[in-house]
Amino acid sequence: MADSMSRGPHLFHEISVLPDALVATNRKLLDFLGQFVQARAQPPTSRDLDELFELDDTQLHHITSSPDGLDEHSTVAGAFFSWESFTEAMEARHQRGATDVLMDRVNHVTIACPCSVFSTILDKLLSALLHATHIAPHPDIDADAVEEEMRRSFFNLGDYEAELGTGNYSAKEKESQWTTFFPSSHKNIAAPLTNALRCGMAVQSQGKEFSDLNVLAEEQDAETSWEYRMLVTLIPEGSSSSEERSQLYRAVLGTVELTADVPEKAGWGKLDDGRRRNFSATIDLSYLVVERSFTIGEKARASECQLI
Repeated sequence: MADSMSRGPHLFHEISVLPDALVATNRKLLDFLGQFVQARAQPPTSRDLDELFELDDTQLHHITSSPDGLDEHSTVAGAFFSWESFTEAMEARHQRGATDVLMDRVNHVTIACPCSVFSTILDKLLSALLHATHIAPHPDIDADAVEEEMRRSFFNLGDYEAELGTGNYSAKEKESQWTTFFPSSHKNIAAPLTNALRCGMAVQSQGKEFSDLNVLAEEQDAETSWEYRMLVTLIPEGSSSSEERSQLYRAVLGTVELTADVPEKAGWGKLDDGRRRNFSATIDLSYLVVERSFTIGEKARASECQLI
């Protein structure tokens, strides 16, 4: 069996109990998924996706796991997993007749914990993740050990970035990063609120009343977020023979966007101070069925393989 909590050169927390025969296939899947971790301001274009499908496995691995392959901003300045681009790519594979990886279903979960301590939302978040990804219960996985590692990941968010420094990541550090910080996507003030405030009207936002545009901007700018990316890979329950267990597996691709009224990155390293804050989390999951024969795309000449 592969290590149940490996941390390979990828942008996802990998939780895997696959037999050795499927490890290479899962590496290809991680390479494929890594292409959709993009700088928040620059999601992949349709041309990027077209060229992606012309890359062979070796070329794609170079792009997604080498220091030169990823834009430095993808892991430093607010990287995120582009679900839209991923869904488009899966649809493109389907249109091309590929059946070696299929999207079985998707799941979207939101959690809100206003005026609570960090442990409250963390307990709810981990419980939701462990059950939605089928980690708990699963006969092949130590759910308690996985939960503890996840808990450390979220509790050490600020410390992890502080240890790495600001923008000075080594290749190894870039490759193993599956949590990234960014200002909250909710901080931009909607046009109707802006217009109302400029006309001298008071507005309601997140249960509070504001009459000054600058005050509202400061309030919303105080929110920051982290994205946590994971991939859980399991053999389908009921697969008994060694042949069955080496031909097919299930993967749960997941992202968590955890948001709080913490104005700076360093503040995330102090969440065990007992102070009450406004927390929210969004969990997005995609359930995949992956065949051992999974491959990225057709072989292409080197001159055709440069992503724009």
